[in-house]
Amino acid sequence: RVGSFGGIGIAEDADWGRRAQKFGFGAVYAPNMVVFHPARGDYAEIEAKWRRHIAHDRTLATSALQWELRRWALLVSWLPHSVKVLTSRSLRGLANRLRGIRALIHIRVFRFKAKGENVQK
Repeated sequence: RVGSFGGIGIAEDADWGRRAQKFGFGAVYAPNMVVFHPARGDYAEIEAKWRRHIAHDRTLATSALQWELRRWALLVSWLPHSVKVLTSRSLRGLANRLRGIRALIHIRVFRFKAKGENVQK
């Protein structure tokens, strides 16, 4: 009833979820479910992914003000999220934690600067 995923040119997960919700389907938590996402090899691959997501998110913003407020909140969000990196049980050693924070800041600044006007495939 909901239809298939729309492809890489749209935020297909969100699009499908909105369509399912319109049909009255709800989300449920599946504790045993495992979802795999491909690892990105470098910043260029991560940035290409975020360009798509930013362009998708931009189309959902209800106003220019909402978009700007979201961008600024994102920019400063690295600070509280760095606490998660510092306290993560998945990382070992201060050097790895600092590299994680550096990557977090890099991507948050990239996302802040990106305008979200073009979807790149």
